[in-house]
Amino acid sequence: MLCKPLMGKDTALKLACIFLASGHSTRFGRDKLTFPVNGKPLCVHAFESLPPGFFEETVVVTRDPGVAQLAEEHSFRAVMNRDTTNDPAITIRLGIEALSIAADGVMFCVCDMPFLRPESIQAMAEEFAHDPSRIVRLSWQGRMGNPVLFPAALLDELRSLPAGKSGRYVIEQNPEPVRAVEALEERELHDIDTLEDLARVMI
Repeated sequence: MLCKPLMGKDTALKLACIFLASGHSTRFGRDKLTFPVNGKPLCVHAFESLPPGFFEETVVVTRDPGVAQLAEEHSFRAVMNRDTTNDPAITIRLGIEALSIAADGVMFCVCDMPFLRPESIQAMAEEFAHDPSRIVRLSWQGRMGNPVLFPAALLDELRSLPAGKSGRYVIEQNPEPVRAVEALEERELHDIDTLEDLARVMI
């Protein structure tokens, strides 16, 4: 897929995306990422939220062979997570280490947000281009959520996260204020942890 040039102030920028898909779906009661929502697996909705051509490389870190297969069908690189501790720090590190390009920014997405829209992802990428040294997050009326787009300068911190920590830890340690991009609708930020969550947002 040809990548559209995302122009920063002085040069074209390269973006990568990492999908974090290594949860155990404990609260859902079954494998939620392959659970059908509106006729397609939950994770496929997330995969299809990426606007075509904006990301030069996309990695999906998962422990589920079914999710890995779906990722490869979307021309994404699947990385199997053999860790059994459900440690987000390990999932993040595996994703970063799997990247084959020197990205100017890396967007981290979760796979249980079926209503995320490509227009919002594109708006985040374009906001990042204004200042590629700053973190960009999707938000709704002041409430920050996922995805999060990190600049390359913070990738080493993400790669070396303490056990049990997620990207939130790096955000809290970062002195620069996060730049927020408003979602087009509130339910874009809804993640699905239980069957009740799914029923509520489907109404």
